[in-house]
Amino acid sequence: MVDLRTAKEVLNTTLDDPKHFKGADGKPDVQEALLLGDGEQFYLALNRKVDTTKVSQGLIYSNFTNGVRCALVNGWFYAFEKVKEKGKDRWAPNWYEDIPNQMVVVDRFESLPVVLFTARYQEHIGPGGGARWVSMTRSYHKGTGKLTYPLDVPAPETNNGLGQFYAMSLDVKDGTIDLIAQTQVVRHEIDDGRKKKDPVEAVGNAGVGTPVGVGSVPPRPGVRPVPRPVPLPAPVPPIIRRVPAIK
Repeated sequence: MVDLRTAKEVLNTTLDDPKHFKGADGKPDVQEALLLGDGEQFYLALNRKVDTTKVSQGLIYSNFTNGVRCALVNGWFYAFEKVKEKGKDRWAPNWYEDIPNQMVVVDRFESLPVVLFTARYQEHIGPGGGARWVSMTRSYHKGTGKLTYPLDVPAPETNNGLGQFYAMSLDVKDGTIDLIAQTQVVRHEIDDGRKKKDPVEAVGNAGVGTPVGVGSVPPRPGVRPVPRPVPLPAPVPPIIRRVPAIK
């Protein structure tokens, strides 16, 4: 691959399996490629065509309601590291994973210790042509390719059609990455022995756990209004996933 701004080669490598260029029918199926970098590794997504028998209209959407930048990933995702071979540097596959129907978070990508994927789409269900909104979030340790979230096999969750998260908070000093939803915080943190801020404290004024008052109807003349209760905020149950320290 060549940097068009400088006309210099930035990546010259091979895949571990040529079949990663092909679809289930054995024919070449890569529609486009996405290249990312963080100063230590290159990351390459080999995007195939989205399967419209599984995803309505083949459309994958961001799982954020704000402007967090994401890019489509639907195929094999490679991480390449620099290795020495016969006294020369070359880029070789470090790890790879098949990532279907996802969006990768590209905002602050170079600062993240994990590769974050989160997306939503309409999933076809049953033979009658029905569909439901689902979302899925997963992450992989950049250095090892180990699945860090969730701890079991990723599976879509039913979604209301809206983005699940309304913000992402990256605290480099504290070593935490929070994906912030209305009822929970999905946290990744560097396992460096330091005590971390509470997820709710880290969110600050982002709105998690903020009490919301119930509106009242203007009373009729001569009727003493009865104060309506203000519901207490439900506690935010943080989901904690510890990311091994990157040396």
